[in-house]
Amino acid sequence: MAIGGARPGAGRKKKSTAEAQQTRRDVVISVLTPEALRDIVTLDVAAAQRGETARVDRWLPYVLGSPKQEHEHTGAGGGPFRIVIETVDDRGA
Repeated sequence: MAIGGARPGAGRKKKSTAEAQQTRRDVVISVLTPEALRDIVTLDVAAAQRGETARVDRWLPYVLGSPKQEHEHTGAGGGPFRIVIETVDDRGA
């Protein structure tokens, strides 16, 4: 397994990539009027009420915000972690 080094897609995007993304956003925004968005949301909510929740699952987190994800880590038996730090003195070797 490689550690460090260059990774595909990592780093600052080229100006041409950012411009292309902005162009795609501009196209969507020009077509997606508030009325069109209202119609789409109304259809998705109606579908969710029929049990097709996947239609609202894709955009609802963007509207409401994702819930806070909490992670709790414990050591053996639920107690605190035991951290051992060893130093090696190889100057005399």
